[in-house]
Amino acid sequence: MSEGVSAVQGTCPDGLTEAAIDVLLQEVYGELEVEERAAEAAFLCDLNDQPGVSRSRRRAGRAVLRSLPVRVQVTAGFAGKAA
Repeated sequence: MSEGVSAVQGTCPDGLTEAAIDVLLQEVYGELEVEERAAEAAFLCDLNDQPGVSRSRRRAGRAVLRSLPVRVQVTAGFAGKAA
């Protein structure tokens, strides 16, 4: 186990469990993959020039990273509530 994770509780100091963090990471990777496919399709279909495709990929990556802290706060708010 890493230093920030309690072996007994399985949670990090911010209250997120490893499973919740894994879910967040999978969402981010999924969104990045979708954006990359869209950028590649646009490039192959000649809808955009190559620099435009590169900008699109960078913008998509930044948008996903900007939304990550918001997702962590929302997930942390629901962590203590039972379904």
